[in-house]
Amino acid sequence: MVSPEARAKRDLPAVFTDTYAVFKKITGIPKATQFVLTTSLHGAHTNQKQVCFGDEWVDSTIPENFHSFGTDIEIVKSMNQFVIGHEVGHLSIQPHWNVSWAKEIRSWPINLSRQGLWSNVYSDVLVNTHIFKARDWTRPPKTEEEKKIAELMEWSQRWHLSSRICKNTSEHAQLRASGKVVDNRFTPDGGTIGAYYPHDPSDAFQPSDTTPMFQTKMGHGRGYQVYPPISYALAKGLPAKFRTVKVPESRNLFECTQCDEVMTDIVTSGSCPRCNNTVNAVGSIAAGTYEVTQAIDLEGKVNNALPTFGHYYIIDGKKVPAFITQELCPDCMKDASCDITSGFSTFTDYITGLRACSERSTLWRILVIQEYAGFRALSTGHRGKTGFAAGHQFIDDVVIIAHNSETLCLISTTP
Repeated sequence: MVSPEARAKRDLPAVFTDTYAVFKKITGIPKATQFVLTTSLHGAHTNQKQVCFGDEWVDSTIPENFHSFGTDIEIVKSMNQFVIGHEVGHLSIQPHWNVSWAKEIRSWPINLSRQGLWSNVYSDVLVNTHIFKARDWTRPPKTEEEKKIAELMEWSQRWHLSSRICKNTSEHAQLRASGKVVDNRFTPDGGTIGAYYPHDPSDAFQPSDTTPMFQTKMGHGRGYQVYPPISYALAKGLPAKFRTVKVPESRNLFECTQCDEVMTDIVTSGSCPRCNNTVNAVGSIAAGTYEVTQAIDLEGKVNNALPTFGHYYIIDGKKVPAFITQELCPDCMKDASCDITSGFSTFTDYITGLRACSERSTLWRILVIQEYAGFRALSTGHRGKTGFAAGHQFIDDVVIIAHNSETLCLISTTP
């Protein structure tokens, strides 16, 4: 019988399990804590005895699944480092392995059945704003490996939230079969590309019960493929296919000159929801597919190669809110929006047919906003401000984006 931890080491690329071993040692969590690859629908989670990761995390741990990141690939591959640090952080920071904070949660003015969901989100904010500066480590990093992990923590989560992850495996299988994309499937030593090892006794191209999971998720048609953010593609001069977005629904555009904000008819009928100033009509954007010529982040930086929080795309000379678009996969041209765009756009997912409209999705947006505000407050600042002022400024700047999401959800769920 293969132990849960042995299965994780077998099924995941070594970089994933090696990074966990470093976090486990340097944070001082109990040695008995197991690293488990789980089939739970919850994905990544911690139950105070095990640090668990669902198989959806396997795809984006595989270097072969990353495309067009150039010499930045080593930094980008760290994106799952934050996920590992986060789950370990639930033990090293809050609630700790020998402390219960149930009494605190029970005091919250929220329906009992929902307290667990809300408390999980706010504990996530607490955990994330500690681990991104490695503040849960029992000592400063000493080895070169430890120093590298600590340096990358600040950007690891942002690469994960901002990079496009294409989940359209069937389309990619067709592209691979027709020779339109590189065949990046696993290749065993001395074997044929696409074969497995170990494999089914009757067919080298069929996995067996002992085939490591990462082999089955490597390559076009097998696993999710990872592409750079639109802003990165612009900064690096990548071809137009890397800068293509879809506007699913036509929208009228309005500008608030007092807030220097462009918004859509979803959030305004004549006045700015932030300052109540009268807004000016500045045209419209029709549903369709477009090439982005500039990307502007929430701090006003243009074509930033770093994975910051996006705000506008310049399309046909117009400033268009990024969150009314879907970012497309450069290879199959299907929706491959990054987590931030898909989470705040609330467009109908063409695979599931669902909008990102639920209490859970709202809480996710709260988590991301507070997390980014914390990042800005504790590191680079925001719009010339530092500390609490930077965090508060970020929250103020993201108001219209969040308002657009919640308003669209309200419209879509109202009978």
